[in-house]
Amino acid sequence: MKFSIYRYNPEVDKKPYYQDFDVELDSHDTKLLNALMKIKDFQLIKAGPEDLDHLRQISITTFSETFNEFNTHENMMAYINENLSESQLAYELNNTAACFYFVFSNHNLAGYMKLNFGKEHEQRLGEAAAELERFYVLKKFQKKGLGKFLLDRAIQFVKLNQLNCLWLGVWEHNHNAINFYRKYGFTEFGHHLFRLGNDDQKDLLMKLQLS
Repeated sequence: MKFSIYRYNPEVDKKPYYQDFDVELDSHDTKLLNALMKIKDFQLIKAGPEDLDHLRQISITTFSETFNEFNTHENMMAYINENLSESQLAYELNNTAACFYFVFSNHNLAGYMKLNFGKEHEQRLGEAAAELERFYVLKKFQKKGLGKFLLDRAIQFVKLNQLNCLWLGVWEHNHNAINFYRKYGFTEFGHHLFRLGNDDQKDLLMKLQLS
């Protein structure tokens, strides 16, 4: 069942908006309150420099859960030590062109995303665009609607910033993620190299046209 909720958070929203939620209800569950409680379970909070420890922990955990079985321990640690170190994440948290958001389920940190804004994305896409650089949900919270909740918010942020396009890179063998993005209307427009330790891998580039 789909619900449209009127929302506004002055800390992250430029203006009020309607957000759509697809909520799975049992056939006998007809109470509106039960549906609203399921929606209320999810909360989005913008991360700041004071959240460095939490960001590093969930970044390493989700990256490891997603890619450990496909890569050597040495390559995984090389990537983590270079890209998910305290110093690197502290730098990214203080970058005004990047925004990190935590998603909570029942007040438990369940995932996060990173959005990048700036002229370099406009130059790359040939139009006003933002990049969804990181997008992860802990395994124990997957298949509960959190991925859709996060992506809906990412799209909302892009629209509020009056941008035309959202783009991302996804590993060519991550078929679940690729199919998820395709269902949203993302289409492939190229590929780029993703270096994991000493292993050169290919990411598909996908974009969602918003205007």
